Amino acid sequence: MLFEGLKMTGFDIEHDHSVDEDTNNSFSAACSQGLKFLSQVIGNEMLDMTVGYVSNILSTEPQTWHDKYIALIALASCMEGPDPNMLMNSLHSNELAMYHWIINNGQEPSERVRCATSALVCLIAQYCP
Repeated sequence: MLFEGLKMTGFDIEHDHSVDEDTNNSFSAACSQGLKFLSQVIGNEMLDMTVGYVSNILSTEPQTWHDKYIALIALASCMEGPDPNMLMNSLHSNELAMYHWIINNGQEPSERVRCATSALVCLIAQYCP
């Protein structure tokens, strides 16, 4: 449910100014905090679910800024809690090439994606060995 909540966030803000950005950001923050809390409680299991969710997003083509943003926020939300070695192994997974995907998003035209990428990289540096 929290993953689905992330999908609904920020969708029209960049193109439709009738969307209430404060309400939308509050909902996004609530979903992100929910994922973070679950990650702190169930750790590795939440990481597995999140990596599976993100891998589904990464397998879609083309990826919109919104797809990338959701995936980055989901990953950032589950950095605290899982075993650090498992976390690092998930990020270096060959089948997803997730680490390279994260770094490449730093050059994305969308400011939201670039900011989410920066935040995720900081969290990786904090929680990974």
